[in-house]
Amino acid sequence: MSFDDVMQQKSVSQQSLTINASQNDSVTLINSPEGMWDFSGQRAVEGQLFDVWHNSALSQGDPLGDVLIEQTVHVRLQ
Repeated sequence: MSFDDVMQQKSVSQQSLTINASQNDSVTLINSPEGMWDFSGQRAVEGQLFDVWHNSALSQGDPLGDVLIEQTVHVRLQ
């Protein structure tokens, strides 16, 4: 998933994108010259714990730069 893909999906809601998946699923976050993905912690949403990945194209406090990925999902950086 590229930063542009994430921003297109999130522009409607103005919130962090949340990815739920099965244990054997994976997500690929693609780094680009415009922004790099970095693990920035964990966040609980409705009692479920997610890993938070932030794109450096946006400031650290901007939730539009965050992707919340369910902890059972394998994350690959490309």
